[in-house]
Amino acid sequence: MAPLKEIFNEKPTVRSPQCFTPFHICPIDVLAALLEGLLLSQGTRSSEGDRD
Repeated sequence: MAPLKEIFNEKPTVRSPQCFTPFHICPIDVLAALLEGLLLSQGTRSSEGDRD
C-alpha cells in the first residue's frame, strides 16, 4: 500500500466521481466533512457556553 503522502499527492482525474480508485473518496470531500463537523461542534459548544 502506498504511503499517504503519495496517495494525496496524486492528481485526481478532473470531474471524476471517484478521485482515488482504491478508496472511492476525494480528500477534499473528507476535509469539507471534517471542517463542517468541527464548525458544528464548536457552534454547539459556544451556544452552550453562552447559556450558562
